[in-house]
Amino acid sequence: MTLHDVTDDQTAPDAAAAKNTASAKGPVVAGILLLVFGSLFAWQTLLRSDAPPTAGHGGGGGDKGEPAVVDVAKVTRGQLQNARRLPGEVLAQRSVDLAAASAGEVDSVLVELGDMVKPGQVLLKLDRTMPFLEVKRAEAVQKGEQARFDRAKLELERAQADLVRYRKLQQEGALSGRELRDKETATALLQADMHLRQAELDRVTADLELRRAALADTVVRAPFAGTIFERLVEVGGRVAVGTPVFRLLEQGQRRVRFTVPPTLTTPPQPGDRVMVTSHQGTMSATVQKVAQGLTEDTRGQVVEALLDENAEVLPGAFVEVGLSTGAFAEHSLVPVVALMGRGKERTVFVAQGDKVALRNVTVLGEDDVHAAVDGVEAGETVVIRGQTTLSDGDAVERTEVAEDKGDG
Repeated sequence: MTLHDVTDDQTAPDAAAAKNTASAKGPVVAGILLLVFGSLFAWQTLLRSDAPPTAGHGGGGGDKGEPAVVDVAKVTRGQLQNARRLPGEVLAQRSVDLAAASAGEVDSVLVELGDMVKPGQVLLKLDRTMPFLEVKRAEAVQKGEQARFDRAKLELERAQADLVRYRKLQQEGALSGRELRDKETATALLQADMHLRQAELDRVTADLELRRAALADTVVRAPFAGTIFERLVEVGGRVAVGTPVFRLLEQGQRRVRFTVPPTLTTPPQPGDRVMVTSHQGTMSATVQKVAQGLTEDTRGQVVEALLDENAEVLPGAFVEVGLSTGAFAEHSLVPVVALMGRGKERTVFVAQGDKVALRNVTVLGEDDVHAAVDGVEAGETVVIRGQTTLSDGDAVERTEVAEDKGDG
């Protein structure tokens, strides 16, 4: 056997083994490559799903620059009655909570819910047993002090008369100077004692007045003519000083209170007339007070108006207040739902072809549906739905709809 033959014989098994190894690794490599390519595909798909829309700057368009879908309405021209309807509440001209001025047990309640009462009328009585006895005791003390004062006063008057006589005797030489000085001292002591009796009499007299006032406080009286709106106690119940026992509504003209929203550019002023509507009908009122500040919740102004005398509506009733300051001259009218912002200076989106332009407008007045504005012209088209996602220059697909359809 030659060397060449030996080498060939040894190489043949090695080649066969190598071929078998390569053949076994093939499926493994393919599986690894398939797993890698599958992961890359899933990662790219996830990136595409998380990518923001490319049109509308606010999500209005689609993945491929699709225009935002909006609703539009035409700007018209005409006169606007500057009228708004606002919720209000009817109030009495005056409403007070009557409270007990004394503590005690309720002895009797003399009125019922809805009763009409007169000024000074007794409405309630507390048990008066102890306050009455305190008055009787104070009266007895006061009488005793009055008697002691009167006696001191008489003794002083007699001593003063004797002193006059002693001085005359001393001038005549019938009385020594020492005797006169002793008499003057005794008279001065009587005068001081009378002052003490006067002070004590004043003290017990004041105490008597306090006891009498406490006795009077066991009775609750009506401070003015009105209607019992609430009764808060029952016979046998105990009340403390300051405990409310009745709510009294004054008779006479009623008030209506309402809040003017900050969007109203011309709030009412004292003297303006407003219309008030309830389930009992429509009545008139005159604005009396306008708060010079804004409420914390709505940032509106609180207004109070006095209803006409013939208005028959109960306090606590909810009503609708109509504000009207007359008609404007003809102006461009846009739906109020097209306006963005607050106050007098606001913005709208004007549709021009397949794009929108942001436009500044000045609101001259508005009602529940339209606003009279400067800044757009009749015939132009404004966006009334979908404008919150738009930016200046965005592409849109518009649909003209009824004017009262808003951006819901």
